[in-house]
Amino acid sequence: RGRTIIVSWDEAMRDSTTYNFFFGDAIADITERNAIPNFQIVFSTGPFVDSLSIGGTVIDAFTLKPSEGVYVMMYPMGNDSLPFLERPVYLAKTDKQGKFHIGNTAAGSYLLFALNDLNANFLFDLPNEQIAFLDTLIKPEWVPPAVAPERGDTVPQTPTQINNRQVANARNARQTPQGANVAQTNAIPTEPVLDPTLPLSHNLSMRMFVQADTIQQVRSATIVQKGVMNLAMRIPFDTLSLRNLRKETTDQRWYVAEPSSDRDTLRIWFLPPMPDTLEVELSDHRKILDTLLFATQPRAARGRETPQAQQLTAMASLNAGQGRNLPFFEKLLVTSNNPIQQFDSTLISLFVNDSVRVERTIVQVGQASRQLHIDAPLEPGQNYTLQILPNALKDVFGSSNDTLTWTFSTTKLEDYGQLILNLRKEQHSVPLIVQLTGADGNTQMEMVAPANGVCRFINIRPGNYIIRVIVDANKNGRWDSGHFLKRIQPERVLLHHQQIQIRPNWESEVNWSITL
Repeated sequence: RGRTIIVSWDEAMRDSTTYNFFFGDAIADITERNAIPNFQIVFSTGPFVDSLSIGGTVIDAFTLKPSEGVYVMMYPMGNDSLPFLERPVYLAKTDKQGKFHIGNTAAGSYLLFALNDLNANFLFDLPNEQIAFLDTLIKPEWVPPAVAPERGDTVPQTPTQINNRQVANARNARQTPQGANVAQTNAIPTEPVLDPTLPLSHNLSMRMFVQADTIQQVRSATIVQKGVMNLAMRIPFDTLSLRNLRKETTDQRWYVAEPSSDRDTLRIWFLPPMPDTLEVELSDHRKILDTLLFATQPRAARGRETPQAQQLTAMASLNAGQGRNLPFFEKLLVTSNNPIQQFDSTLISLFVNDSVRVERTIVQVGQASRQLHIDAPLEPGQNYTLQILPNALKDVFGSSNDTLTWTFSTTKLEDYGQLILNLRKEQHSVPLIVQLTGADGNTQMEMVAPANGVCRFINIRPGNYIIRVIVDANKNGRWDSGHFLKRIQPERVLLHHQQIQIRPNWESEVNWSITL
């Protein structure tokens, strides 16, 4: 009772055919809900059961983490649209290590895909579904059952060659420290390692990716204050331009725009004199995306009157102070809320130790001209005061500033560590992007590896880091996902197998041999 499953079907069975009923994780015990993983029932209507098989591993193309619980699907040789239109003839599900095995298959040549099937219909039909594919056809082979290794058997590991050196304040004296700089942490994912005892059909490796969206459109257009709009786009853009449909000539500049860091939002300041309503045409690479009709002032909240326009005080912020020391190697930047129309450098002063005036030059920077670079010879470990007197800044709306004063300190040379990475690789024309990431995978520092493979990272904040290398196949300076129909694989990513601990006032050296 409760221990039997009855399977029935309406179609007549074909003669001399092996049938495989794939239950996945659908069968579980009634008490603790423990599922039988990849449970299958196999039988044949002929004199033998098909016994060929394939196997391998599926990983995430960027993080290299195993892709657990995704479907690996086999199709008979056909066109590339099969995953969009038809269900597979053979199916398996990956385990926690991203490994899969499809058994009891017939001889032949097959297409192989992996799919994170979000809507459980065994079709690649959602834009946010991950997919992976092999570039070539596969042929299943017979492999004898694996023999479990005896207890105690281990695989020898190649030691990481890492050296540490203490860095003197002058950065020219070096001394070997006590202890290693390899952080104790969980294993870092790597590319699957081939099993030399198995044929290629059981050493398959696929990399999952979300296909880059190419359909651009406006998600939202919000007036955040009078004359200022945030334009959110569906995907990151290259170049967005606006055309005023209610203005006969566009010789005079009528707006200033600034993209967000990830280029999916554009902040727009409409310059005075501005009408109450604007109608604009939005284009990207000369392709018209949309036409927008909007008021240039925010709507009043329900039940409230529209606020009267008033002269606002120009507001600005500094990239230091309020508990944050300024790294001595960073630029000192003043950022205004709105584009700066003009500034008076005689009203801007920088002092060291409260009283000694520091010589400086001031340059207006930024795509929207919202920043002032206070270019001065800042010394490590010093205390500074930046003072901006009233009316030193005037923004595009005619607002001026009140007195602005910031007190801040610069960091010290010995607060940071260094890393020398010696990449040992064969001659290759494809650029390599070398990144230092935190444990969360976010990039902290990056550079393009020079021809000699010696990558020197300086002024690194202490902490644990992972070294990531991106094989920049299309030479655009960033990692790119794949495209299924265009048969483009995602760009390859390599991770050093150990976290590197950066200590204050120490220099670390890592030797890493990679194969491209």
